[in-house]
Amino acid sequence: ITLSKVVLPEIHLSKLSKDPARLLPKVKLSASFSDITVQSRLSLLKIGGIKGRVNLENDVLSASNLQAKLGPLSLPTMNIRVTNISDQPKVAFRAKGPMQVVATSDAKVEKVLMKHGLKSLTGSVEIDMSADYDQRDPKNWVTNGLLVLKGVRAEAHPATVVMDNLYGEIKFNRKKTMNITAKDISARINQAPVRLSGDFFGIGTPEMLVSVKAYAKQLDLAHLAELLPALRDLKLGGILDMDLDVNVP
Repeated sequence: ITLSKVVLPEIHLSKLSKDPARLLPKVKLSASFSDITVQSRLSLLKIGGIKGRVNLENDVLSASNLQAKLGPLSLPTMNIRVTNISDQPKVAFRAKGPMQVVATSDAKVEKVLMKHGLKSLTGSVEIDMSADYDQRDPKNWVTNGLLVLKGVRAEAHPATVVMDNLYGEIKFNRKKTMNITAKDISARINQAPVRLSGDFFGIGTPEMLVSVKAYAKQLDLAHLAELLPALRDLKLGGILDMDLDVNVP
């Protein structure tokens, strides 16, 4: 960590403030950091290779060009700006760039993948997203973003099930309600082709709208369940052929 500027307000030790947060607007800090690693006892994954720059001045904290690795994931470049941090902060978060999954022999990473029923996971997701939060109005947080899937491959464990060539786009936004659009999502599950496009608007509200096109050819439902742990308890089985166009207004 390299400190380029540190300015602290005058503090009278005999008359310490009952609210230390009031001193923050008078603090100035500028620093850069690189190759920081954080290992939590609560998680098997460590956050490593953390680098970026922070600046604190006039009650505004900004962290720019943040980069890090989370276990087998290299995260996109992130920028965070927090205003009014001494009272009711407003947070603006931005992330852009690839999130890549790379093969690794790290025993802790393998243990995490096994816990989720996966032997390996590779590929990348291009991310471009923003999120804004205001503590004065916490329920009305806002987000907007795009995920572009590029050649994601997953191999299940202990079953021999492989999902490969996962491509497509997922757009999402939330203002008062959550909306998700899936565009040209395609993959092969043990060579069975699967395709999906659709809109999910007003998620979680009585006015929710669903418009989906889905296709599959000779898809073994047991194989699908092995890749999605939430489906395993359903004991799915059989072969699925579908060519659907569903609209639920």
